[in-house]
Amino acid sequence: MIMSIRGTQVDKEEYFIANYLRKHKIPLSFKYFYITDYNEAKHFLNKYIEEDIIVCYRRGVMFNKKMEGGHATLIEKVEGDSIILIYPEDEKGYRKVTLEKMLEAIKCHSKENMAGFWLFQDIR
Repeated sequence: MIMSIRGTQVDKEEYFIANYLRKHKIPLSFKYFYITDYNEAKHFLNKYIEEDIIVCYRRGVMFNKKMEGGHATLIEKVEGDSIILIYPEDEKGYRKVTLEKMLEAIKCHSKENMAGFWLFQDIR
């Protein structure tokens, strides 16, 4: 019997990011933020942009493609209402999206699937 495993399953205790960091003694803290309000997201990104922020979202919604599933991408910087994402598979190495589109993709992927912002901070 073949079982289908969905994504990285970071919502499960055994794969939860904070547990992995602690288990392997990686000196980073992990905090999860499910933010879907535009002004709150803008404030969060401006406050923490110098930290490492990964955004988890519904990929098809973000890029207007017919695809299912979530995706997680490192945020490089904020330029006004645009967000620059590190995207190695793109020939430029990055993609630019609007904050509005990003929030739509976060809502669609849902809190249940850990959509939102993952903040990593050095704890040394």
